[in-house]
Amino acid sequence: MVKKFIIYCLSLSVLSLWVSGVSFAVPASPQTSEIVQPDGTVIKVKVKGDEWNHRIETVDGYVVEKAKNGRWHYVSRYEGDTPILSDTLANELPKPDFQRHVRPSPNFRKANPNSGLTQSPAVNALSTPLAAPFGTFNGKILFILAEFTDRAGTYSETSFASLLSNRINDYFNKASYGKVNLQPANESFGTSNNGVIGWVNLGYAHPDTGGNIGNQNQKITKDAVTAADPYINYASFDINGDGYVDTNELAIVVIVAGYERSYSANYTPSVWGHKWSITSPPKLDGVIVGADHNGAGGYAQFGEIHRGSSSDAHQATMGIMVHEMGHLIFALPDLYDTDYSSEGIGYFSVMAAGSWGKSASNSYWGESP
Repeated sequence: MVKKFIIYCLSLSVLSLWVSGVSFAVPASPQTSEIVQPDGTVIKVKVKGDEWNHRIETVDGYVVEKAKNGRWHYVSRYEGDTPILSDTLANELPKPDFQRHVRPSPNFRKANPNSGLTQSPAVNALSTPLAAPFGTFNGKILFILAEFTDRAGTYSETSFASLLSNRINDYFNKASYGKVNLQPANESFGTSNNGVIGWVNLGYAHPDTGGNIGNQNQKITKDAVTAADPYINYASFDINGDGYVDTNELAIVVIVAGYERSYSANYTPSVWGHKWSITSPPKLDGVIVGADHNGAGGYAQFGEIHRGSSSDAHQATMGIMVHEMGHLIFALPDLYDTDYSSEGIGYFSVMAAGSWGKSASNSYWGESP
């Protein structure tokens, strides 16, 4: 009986990973942030969900949305994924008949108009199981810092190098009981071989994709890995010589100048942190970079700054990053619940709410995943 149960659980795990070429993201931060009406009125809110199914709620649980005129209103209901706004402004008292936590049907997941995907990630494409390392693993990570003509990067190469070498590697090493060692990739930008290239300017305005992950995010990554090419030999990371740079050979992480949308709804330009792949990946140094490659490739992408109010802007914490690297390098599935009918697997898993872990000594969510 026990053996049958174990086989059943392993089968479920394999089925959950039979997804190729789709986007995996992180749940929204649990912290309270602010939105601001055009007249300067500040409203305390929380972002709920992930990039496929998200909404903004007041601290009392009422869903709000910004109208075309820039004013925030209470949402009375949804038609499909379209929020129907009430006449009541979000800074006014909600009417007695307003319902808390309104959202689209549980069977509906947001289709991204830019991505070409019309279903949820879990059912979009079934093909080869994702390849995951097993046992002791030594991997390489490359951070590419990407800025734009209208948005320069804020935090330094040195700061991100420290995050990579100290915090992120330390997390995976401890979480794996010493089995995992993630080291910075060899590159020649700035301080050589600290695993960080950038800031590199992509030569156009920030696309501000916010909560809509699509082909513009793929373009950011494609342009970033191309801009980084003079400083790195991608071919040197194709260990198995198959012509592809897979994530167990080199994990590519693109840090996008601006804000992280999963942390707050009010600050732009932003992207929502995610793991995905490039549909038309570039060939650089004779190898293909950023392709899905039967689930063994891809990239991770994050906003540079976490900011929930006018006074708490800070460099992105590592929780969201190690969550997406769980997808990128180790093929781990999401284990959170986006409709908040349960805690999913809860705060004790980095693939669930644990990505935003915060100890008593931390200043910000996500410092202790």
